[in-house]
Amino acid sequence: MFKKITVIFANLILVFLLAVGVVILVSFLPLKRNFKILTVTSGSMEPVLKVGSAVVVRGADDYQPGQIITFRAPEAKAEKDYITHRVVSTEDHSDGRYYVTRGDANDAPDSVPIAASAVVGRVLFDVPYIGYVLSYIKTLPGLLILVIVPATIIVYEEARKIRDEAHASMARRRARRQASLSSKGAAKGAESADKSSEKKPNGADKATKKIRAVGEKRTGSKRKR
Repeated sequence: MFKKITVIFANLILVFLLAVGVVILVSFLPLKRNFKILTVTSGSMEPVLKVGSAVVVRGADDYQPGQIITFRAPEAKAEKDYITHRVVSTEDHSDGRYYVTRGDANDAPDSVPIAASAVVGRVLFDVPYIGYVLSYIKTLPGLLILVIVPATIIVYEEARKIRDEAHASMARRRARRQASLSSKGAAKGAESADKSSEKKPNGADKATKKIRAVGEKRTGSKRKR
């Protein structure tokens, strides 16, 4: 019972990880306005976006006040240092459109307007706490616990099923062979019994023959007289 529950749990985890993996792989494809999956790491957008949530972001031609967008931070050292805030207003400059943003939990707008070229996309929806799982999978312990261990259990169970099926198939073949040999032996025994009964007359036949012989002798002696 425990093994069955373990296998079912491992299968569910692998199905979930497979689905997440497919979505993440698709998000890395160089498609126009492709979506991205990011993890919320701060509480600047609470209570709308909680820490640990996963947000799905997709690019657009323009963004309107009230929409939540993800953009590269102006002071970011790494290319993938993103911030997710709400658009408060827009500003048109000679070099293009800029967006004034602010976190819902912050009292004041961000100090620097965001250029349109720095915007990754608009937040379509979020999934609470899934971001923790996505971040944990990227670590070595997470990879071992959530991927390798369930995969090992499933591979072991499948190998055991194949082994048991092979043993059962061999047992069925042996049983069929034994049944075939037994039927052939029974047929030969019946044939031998028939032949022996034909060669060796039984006691009743012998007695009948003796009576006939005695009768024939008596008949012959009467005719001579």
